[in-house]
Amino acid sequence: MRFTYITHSCILIEINGKKILTDPWLVGPSWGNNIWHYPPPERIPEDFHDIDFLFISHAHDDHLHPESLARMTNQSRSVPCFAPNFGAKYFELELRKNGINNLIFLEESDEYFIDEETTIKIIKNDLGDHDSSLLIQSKQMNVLLQTDNLMSLEEASRIGQKYNIGLVFNITVLTGLFPAFFDFKPDVLKRLAKQKTEKGFDYSIELLKRLGAKYSVPYASDQSYFGHLFFANALHRVDKNDFKEKALTQLPNVEILIMGPNDNFEINDEGKLVNITIGDHDHAAKNLSAYFISIRKEHELKMIEEKKYQDKGLEEDLNLFMRAINNNLDKWKYNSFRVVWKIIDLAGHEYVYYHDMKGSGIEINSKKVGLELTEVDLLIELPSYRLQRLINGDYFMGMLTLQNGSIRCYRNEEGLSETEKNFWKWSQGLKFVGA
Repeated sequence: MRFTYITHSCILIEINGKKILTDPWLVGPSWGNNIWHYPPPERIPEDFHDIDFLFISHAHDDHLHPESLARMTNQSRSVPCFAPNFGAKYFELELRKNGINNLIFLEESDEYFIDEETTIKIIKNDLGDHDSSLLIQSKQMNVLLQTDNLMSLEEASRIGQKYNIGLVFNITVLTGLFPAFFDFKPDVLKRLAKQKTEKGFDYSIELLKRLGAKYSVPYASDQSYFGHLFFANALHRVDKNDFKEKALTQLPNVEILIMGPNDNFEINDEGKLVNITIGDHDHAAKNLSAYFISIRKEHELKMIEEKKYQDKGLEEDLNLFMRAINNNLDKWKYNSFRVVWKIIDLAGHEYVYYHDMKGSGIEINSKKVGLELTEVDLLIELPSYRLQRLINGDYFMGMLTLQNGSIRCYRNEEGLSETEKNFWKWSQGLKFVGA
């Protein structure tokens, strides 16, 4: 078996002449044009014209990336595509919308034979999230590609005991809004960011222990923020070498490979990694600013695309936004949670809305809007151009797209309460188009 690290979660796997490409985000940004590759990939979608299989782990657009899939050849999009059987229509529809029609939905109980000696399994997240991992079983070694599947540690123990995992491609970062896109004091932000980084490292180290792996390749973290979000790199971006340094103090018998674009290795019949080729990559992001300057025009074009509805009237979209919230309030089954939404247009005008999740509906220009932050649970600032893209159906992940750089939040407590956690899950059920 041969593994070539393409970028982020995209790995090219070669098994006895067959090629599997995983989660091909290869060009451009993801998450509302907020997140970009770094280090940048060295291959483009058109390069993968001779693959035999695809694997799409879940429907986040840094894994199921429309622009990358659109640029792949028709032949590449028509090969069998392994995907987890979430039992969710939206996932299948999004795959087919992007030209992926030769679908093979798998459960862990299913086996797909690549050849007489190699099988594929998909292991879904055991906590109910729509994420999955790819398991390759072969005579050389059993390999687990975790992707974003933040499984429970008990599940990791089960997998390790059942499948004798030799190599893990493991995620070492925890992504999302927090803390960079919350309004805390600078010293608090830095402390919270460090705590989150360490939490991600500790989880990944414990995962490797329980899986019992001999080898680890940290991945699914080759990403950065540009433009007005550049500040977030100092808080959210992680150097994989820092993970390796900490992990080796607790896992001295695990060989950890820090890989970048086009690096590769083979696994021989004795179950050892051989012919390892590792290039010189800027995992510490020392040249990130210079790279941003080199792609600034591409970034500017993407931001123009984000603002393409700016000349369209905002009133209709604001009404659809309010209606969607009111239509979904009956699905809230938890405690009172007071939310202020502040929609800000490009001229700086603010449209402010208040609602209590246990209340009767959203209130416009209510005197409650003037309450201090101590009297509400969460304030969310949302640029109007983001709202309009959402309303017009441009973000196939819906509200989730906003949760990685598109909004700014204010709250009093440092920690995420269970009620706020439920609020963010609830918000993903908002339906705007035709609401």
